[in-house]
Amino acid sequence: MDSYWFIVLYMALAPLVILLALVLLYLTMKSKAKQPVKISVIILLSAVIFQAVPYYYTISAQQNSSYAIEKLEYAAKFTLIPYHKGLLYSDIGSRCFLEKDGKNALKYFEKAQRYGNFYNDNFAPLHFLYLANNQEDKALDIALKVGSTYQAGVSYILKNDYPNALLMLDKYIKTYGESINACKTRAIIYKNLNENELAQKDYKKAIELAKANNCKERIADIDRDFKNYKTSISDYYKKLSAQYGF
Repeated sequence: MDSYWFIVLYMALAPLVILLALVLLYLTMKSKAKQPVKISVIILLSAVIFQAVPYYYTISAQQNSSYAIEKLEYAAKFTLIPYHKGLLYSDIGSRCFLEKDGKNALKYFEKAQRYGNFYNDNFAPLHFLYLANNQEDKALDIALKVGSTYQAGVSYILKNDYPNALLMLDKYIKTYGESINACKTRAIIYKNLNENELAQKDYKKAIELAKANNCKERIADIDRDFKNYKTSISDYYKKLSAQYGF
């Protein structure tokens, strides 16, 4: 039997088998007969094992890149354990994301959010898609929930909330140290706050880090983004919006 239909069959029958076992156990316990109770317990344990098999297949499906999205979605629908649903929907979202199908990637990532602790595993692509789809509030919300100060700072920039953006970038640099992106982004924030001396300081630091890390090809990008600070970040996400089908 094709593994796809095997998953569907097991997922559909497993709850019925467990329900039947519970009913049988209840009836035999009322009869106070020891032997039927033992039989019912055996049936119940068998039903639990029976239910565990499809969960193994759903994990296999998640790890197997050759599974079509439609098959993974079917497995997710029939899986009873919420954690497994989250894994499968998250995997579908990741595959759509890699194919630059932003609308479906966002749909499946949001489905995955409903089941278990999803944010930490797939925060980055979901945050990215929210910004590409002009959903800055949602992007900011998940950035704050996972404690990603850099991404929260970017979200605040797109909301034109530069004081909070600066607060987030300061926290990020204090925690992780100076980096090319962090210094460049903070320079843009300072520029918007008319703190030109501090903006120049971070801009020069970003250039210095690019040279020190043999990233000379990035110097032109840093220079362009800093000079066009009003539009550089928003224009970037506008281009992404078109690329991902929003």
